[in-house]
Amino acid sequence: MLALAALITGCAATSAISGPVVESQTADCEGKKSHDLTISYGDSFINVTPKVKAKQDERLVIKLDPDKKSDLNVDYETLVIHIVAKDNKSNWINRSIAANDTSQNKFHLCTAGIPAGMYSYQVIVPSVGIIDPRVEIEL
Repeated sequence: MLALAALITGCAATSAISGPVVESQTADCEGKKSHDLTISYGDSFINVTPKVKAKQDERLVIKLDPDKKSDLNVDYETLVIHIVAKDNKSNWINRSIAANDTSQNKFHLCTAGIPAGMYSYQVIVPSVGIIDPRVEIEL
């Protein structure tokens, strides 16, 4: 079931983690505009907003949407989700966050100073699986 969900919502992946994972960044950052990147997860599923595009002076807002009714008795709101770069150039996106870290379930990633290009990362949900979406920074 998870494999099917991963294929429907993105590419399933098992590559190695790259770079340090930093604690959650809940503070807002400068940026003209926000782009939402929603991560939904629960029993046997992970769904991530398809490829997100942002300009160099914008920001990404990560929103966690955990399943609140687990058939497996898992409290997905307290589960720490890892957002991990697939290569060294993408290390700026590394985060470890949980939905209950903030009342708004939102975390900001600043794109200021990030060179234009495609950035690959993994969303790791312990005991559920891994999915590898993309974010594109444009000039």
